[in-house]
Amino acid sequence: MAAVFHVATLFRLGELFMRMSSTVNADRVARVASAARRLEQREIQATIRMAIIIAFFCGMWLGFFTVYVINSWCPSNVCSVPRALDAFFFWLGYANSGINPILYTIFNDDFRRSFRKLLGCPMVDADCRGGRETTVRRTGRL
Repeated sequence: MAAVFHVATLFRLGELFMRMSSTVNADRVARVASAARRLEQREIQATIRMAIIIAFFCGMWLGFFTVYVINSWCPSNVCSVPRALDAFFFWLGYANSGINPILYTIFNDDFRRSFRKLLGCPMVDADCRGGRETTVRRTGRL
């Protein structure tokens, strides 16, 4: 009788252990899947950010390079680019250097914190205007 009791107890303990381990494994799988989704979301956001930055770069320099290719290949008496248009594309290309810090500040949290620190904010996660704490880490926005 005692042997039957021990076998039944061991069987119940084994059953309980299996349930616990499957619950732990299910929790672990859910956590790994959640982390994978977060990583995938971050990668998608980074891809979109880089696409926007590259689009700005190409859009701002395309006119500049087009005008200079036209000026170098085509004689000035055949296809003359107006001086105002030439100057516009020249300054639009160089304005990209001024827009890059703005784009990086908008899209990159680390760059944003460093830029605030460079501007003299007393706290890295504080708003420069009033010292108001922001929820940069939770929301990812200023």
